[in-house]
Amino acid sequence: MKMKNVVKIMMLALALFITQQGFAASTTQAGEQMFSANLGIVIPANTIDLYGIEVDYGKTGFGLGAQYQYFITDNFALGAEFGQNWFGSKMQYGSKFRGRTSNFLFTGRYNLLNQEGLRLYIPVGIGAARMRIDIDDDHAYDTGFTWNAGLGFETDIQENVSIGLETKFNQAYWKKYEIDDEENYVSVMFKISRRF
Repeated sequence: MKMKNVVKIMMLALALFITQQGFAASTTQAGEQMFSANLGIVIPANTIDLYGIEVDYGKTGFGLGAQYQYFITDNFALGAEFGQNWFGSKMQYGSKFRGRTSNFLFTGRYNLLNQEGLRLYIPVGIGAARMRIDIDDDHAYDTGFTWNAGLGFETDIQENVSIGLETKFNQAYWKKYEIDDEENYVSVMFKISRRF
């Protein structure tokens, strides 16, 4: 199944849930904790200089992750996230390139809208990324600083259970294997969350 179709299916599912009636609408509140699981696509946004050659570290792939956040105020939360991304393989210069990235992040979010079971928010994160590029049977890897920021939307489907979409710009920094460059990509994730 093509990634475009996956995105369309996720957006259709979200639209169907939003139009459902009869769920209990609530807002996030100070002292609440939220656990989220996410699944979606990752889209490379640049090339990197690998041994003096500009290469793509893959093509559109998929990612998944888990996140915990604690609401310090009704609209502001801090937490941690782990995510894993697998980029699709791409033939270049007679070799197959495929990247993957693991992220370990301290996260924050600020709700721009928080009413009647609907939330529009800004997610941010900083931390460390473990990056790897497979080139045929060989590979290059590094651990470096990473950050992200974006925009998210979620709606309650039950009292304390929500679904949503979150899109973020992500950047991670390489410093090994004669790579002094950054890995930029966009993530679009479907999220399901439980507050307690």
